[in-house]
Formats: sequence, C-alpha cells, structure tokens
Amino acid sequence: MKKQFTFFLALVLLVLSSWAQTTRYVPADFATIQAAINASTAGDVINVAAGNYDENLTVSKALTFIGANANIAGNGSRGPESKVLDTRGTDLPLFNIKSDGVTVNGFELTAPGSNQAIYMGDGSGNYNYSNLNIEFNYIHDIGTLPPTGHVYAIDYYVPNIAATTSNINISDNYINTVHSGSNNKSAGGIYFANSTSTGIVNNVTIMRNKISNIISTYGSANSWGILIGTSGTGYLASPVISYNEISGLVSSSLGNAHAIGLEGNTPGALVTNNKISLTTNQYGV
Repeated sequence: MKKQFTFFLALVLLVLSSWAQTTRYVPADFATIQAAINASTAGDVINVAAGNYDENLTVSKALTFIGANANIAGNGSRGPESKVLDTRGTDLPLFNIKSDGVTVNGFELTAPGSNQAIYMGDGSGNYNYSNLNIEFNYIHDIGTLPPTGHVYAIDYYVPNIAATTSNINISDNYINTVHSGSNNKSAGGIYFANSTSTGIVNNVTIMRNKISNIISTYGSANSWGILIGTSGTGYLASPVISYNEISGLVSSSLGNAHAIGLEGNTPGALVTNNKISLTTNQYGV
C-alpha cells in the first residue's frame, strides 16, 4: 500500500508540474519576445514564429526559447527564420542571459552594432548560472558596423565568486562574420573568459559548431574561433571541444589568429575531431 501511495503521489506531482509549464506564442499571444518574457514564470516555453524581431532581450528567469528552426543545424537546410536583430545600432546583446536554465534553440541572430549576439552574465561576475543551452542557431554579422570594444558572437562571462557552475552546452550553431574594427580589440566566435575569475565551470560542451570569418583588423587585436581565457583562480574543468569546423580567421598585423585557444586553466580538456583551415601565421590549438 505504501509503494502504491508513493507512486500515486509521484504521478500527481508530475501532472501538476506539466500543468505549471506554460507555452507562450510570439506573435500570436505577444507582439514581442520581451513581452512574452515579462509575462512568463520560470520553466515556461516561449515559441517564436518565423519573422523579424527588432529587440535586445533580457532574460532573468529560466525559460526555453524555441525558434522556427529548432533542432536544425545552424548551417543545415533551414526554413524561414525567427530572426532577432538590432537595426537601431545599439551595442547591447540580442540575448542577455542572467539566469540558470535558459535554452535558445533555432534562431537567426544578427547585430552589426552589438558587441555580442548572446551574452551570459551581467559583468559583475557575482553569479553562477548553470544549465544553459545555446544550440541550432544561425548567428552572423556581429559587430560589423563596428561598435567599440571586443566583439564575440557567444560570450560566457566566467564567475568571480568561488562557486561551481555546471552544464553549459554550445552546439550545432553556425557563426559567420564576427568583426572587431576597434583598435586593439579582438573578435571571437565562442568565448569563455574573465581575467579575475574565481569560479569553476563543469560540464562545458562545445560541439558541431561551424565558425567562419572571425575578423579583427587594428592594432594588436586577436581573432579566435573558440577561446577559453580564464585568469585568476577560476577555470573550466574538463571542457569538451569536438567536431567543430573553423575557418576564415583574420587578425591584425600585430595580433594572432587562433582556431581554438586554451589560454586559461583547463584541466582535463578534451579537444578532438575538429576541422580547422588555417593560413600563414595562424594557430590551430
């Protein structure tokens, strides 16, 4: 009898949990993605139809964003896109993620005036955001106006607090044309860094991304396809970087171009089966 009651209670909790999750549709229910975010509670799903959304989004709760090309590789055979863009020339990211448990799946992102397409952090480093998934997105023409400062398509700011962050997945994205045109400011496709980090990040997966045309042109600026550049006592533990395709890196005459830069503490890093196309004075790993 006790086992039967336990099973019944678990079933009730499962049903209640499924009822608690709400799917909100853009633009059918909300004209903008940010309006859907504001109306949502943690655990909700925001389903965004194909179309253009001129927004800079702030995500401060656990949400799943589903675009029109969810689960289709960023360089795959895709249909009309759920396109988030910034035509106003701000330097703000398209997605500024300030929460655990956020997924961005199946979008097109473009922001010529922005320093990042997706930024995970708030600049303070006083957080430990976990369970983040950035997958199946087409990200292009970031920083091409250009803005001031470094430019990265996907930027994870490693925490300053002595806490453990886990489960950061960046996979199956197509990143094309990231440009820094400011003096001594670098460009990158996927970037994990913080010069004063003290946090530990576990279970980082960077797989099956296609990264091309990462360009920095002035001063001693560098270009990276993928960079792990933590300093201080913080580090990424056993990151997996596999099956990525990287090409078209351009650095300034005094800078360097690295396809995969392990320039921070990365104990146990697994870097395998990446396809890298280089020219003179460029580095693979």
